[in-house]
Order: sequence, then C-alpha cells, then structure tokens
Amino acid sequence: PSWDAIATHINAGSRSSNLIMALFDCEKNSRHMEVCLSAGVKVYPTFMFVGSGEYRDTDFLTRSILGKDKSAGPYGAAPLKRTVKFQGNWQYGDQLLDWVNIMKGLSSWHSMSESGPLRGLRNGIFGFLTGGKFRGRKRGR
Repeated sequence: PSWDAIATHINAGSRSSNLIMALFDCEKNSRHMEVCLSAGVKVYPTFMFVGSGEYRDTDFLTRSILGKDKSAGPYGAAPLKRTVKFQGNWQYGDQLLDWVNIMKGLSSWHSMSESGPLRGLRNGIFGFLTGGKFRGRKRGR
C-alpha cells in the first residue's frame, strides 16, 4: 500500500489529528520478528491502534465458539493491552479513517472517564445509585 497516502488521508503527524503513524519492518532482523510476534502481527499490512484503556476485540460468546483469534476478525486478536487491530480492508481509505476516528473517540472517552474530569461525575452517580458502595476502579488495574 501507499503508506504516504494513508498517512495523508488520516492526517497523521498533524496537531489536529494528534495521531502518529509508525511503520515497522517485521522482517528486518530477529529482534524485529520477536516484536511483531509478541504484537500478534501475522499478515502484512497490520494496522494497530494504541490508546488509553483496554479494548475488547471479541465478545464472550463468539470467543467461546470460534476461539479468540478467529472471533476478532481476519487479522486476529491483538494480544497487547491498549491495542486493537483494524479488521477492515485497508485499501478503502475511508474505512481506515472511520476506524481511526472511532478508536480516537473511545480512547479520549476512556481518558476522561478514568482519570479526567468525568471520573468524579461517574463515581458520584454510581456512588449515589449504589448507596455509597461504588468506589470506582483503582488506577493501575
């Protein structure tokens, strides 16, 4: 694929996108191969989003029936925390752009609700609803 065209399409590296696109050669040497194996890269190209919070690329029922990798999609599940793989067709730039925008939104929401201004509001609402028994998730979990 034309990496420059994809980077341009998603505005990678611009202040407005707050997104960095990195290319990594999995076949360069054995160290690179190890990194790619641990990241679950099995096919090229593989697009992964790294953001705030954990992402679930499968659900319990399909994971139980199909297994974790197959239920995630054609590129398999992302084994690293805070990552998710793009499962669409990278040849359609709009699909990739939509996915990036959704993932950025989920990452921003997680940041605001776990450690940002919405954390207190969330804890207050759930604390009220549970009679003060809700304490919220502790950081580092």
